[in-house]
Amino acid sequence: MVKETFTRFKDQPRVNKSNINENDIFPLEHVSVSDGETESKDYKINYGTLNNKLTKDILQNSAVLNKMNDSLFSRISETMFGLNEVKIDLSNFTEEYTATKFRKMNGMHHLGYRKNFIDANGKEDVMYVIPKFNCEDLDPEGVLGEGIFPAFLVDGVEIPYIVIGCYQASNSGGIPVSVAGVAPWVNIDFDTSRAKCLTKGGSYHLITNWEWACVELWNAKYGPEVKGNVSSSAAVATGSGGVTYSHNGKSDGIFDMVGNVWEWCDGLKTDASNRLIMVRDNNINVMKKVADESLWTNLGVTVTSAAQYNWTHFGYYDTWRNFGNSLGDEDKLMLMRAGIRCPGPDFKSSGGFYRVTQSGYGDNAERMLIRGSDWGDGAEAGLGAFRLDHARSDVYAVFGFRFARFD
Repeated sequence: MVKETFTRFKDQPRVNKSNINENDIFPLEHVSVSDGETESKDYKINYGTLNNKLTKDILQNSAVLNKMNDSLFSRISETMFGLNEVKIDLSNFTEEYTATKFRKMNGMHHLGYRKNFIDANGKEDVMYVIPKFNCEDLDPEGVLGEGIFPAFLVDGVEIPYIVIGCYQASNSGGIPVSVAGVAPWVNIDFDTSRAKCLTKGGSYHLITNWEWACVELWNAKYGPEVKGNVSSSAAVATGSGGVTYSHNGKSDGIFDMVGNVWEWCDGLKTDASNRLIMVRDNNINVMKKVADESLWTNLGVTVTSAAQYNWTHFGYYDTWRNFGNSLGDEDKLMLMRAGIRCPGPDFKSSGGFYRVTQSGYGDNAERMLIRGSDWGDGAEAGLGAFRLDHARSDVYAVFGFRFARFD
């Protein structure tokens, strides 16, 4: 196993420039991990020394560094511990971030990193690891409230990270895989998509709305506008559209969450009375079996056939912000965290919400969630796009899926 080393701020109180004293002590923890063995050493450093080492880059708000760059990390690494690689907590993040992949720079940080995984069938998948974070880390202004983002809660228990397929699922001998350069698996219904993900073993599952929202909200706050295959007549090979089709605009991101084919998502639906039903955290045990959907939460808000909120540009959408106005504050907050209700002008995205009456897709029937849009949706496509007008048994050439896992 490759040895990992990182340094983090330990038990860091909230601080800002105005209340920092030259002699304030900042406890540090230096951790070394090799072959499953972890060694931890505590260090202490006063603000004067730390500020000197970081030049003009100072600690602000829960030890978030105002600016970070490669030379700065190199300076911390070489001066403090003589290491080539350093990980540092950003705000209250539990998982530490590798310096070469995660940097707080001009108010923006990377969401995660790419890694290959092998499933129970020996299939290799290219996936994106997202370390656990708090709602206030995503939005320091508090619009999303406080506490662990729900994607990192399973039955109320915190998990250290989630892992999302970098590519829409494709068919490899009846097993879904996440690889580039192949046709996405389409003409598949919701329950079959869910079942195929479970054949991968372990904690593999159909991507949930909480996991999708994790990427959507990060991108709406920090990322570039995501492009996609939205103005053509057919799906293209996974990951073939270039970096603008990636969630972070880079080659190491999650591809095709906008356009190409719609993706079934677990954990949110409308019931036969058109009420919005969802799980309150990433409870995969509830999601695995159709019968267990009776445990999902009825929010008490009705989604009518007339609902159709279009997000036709990359920006803030006031109409969508009003969705669920009849709910209490806690449920409104949950809808914002779930990427269903727009949090406000600091979050910019694109896409559309559809619940429209058409033959076979009207009211008074259960409708499952699909997200992301397809190859022909044009200006209405986007990372925020979702539909609640299709039955779980619907099969179309524009319907595919993506999988995720916990470990």
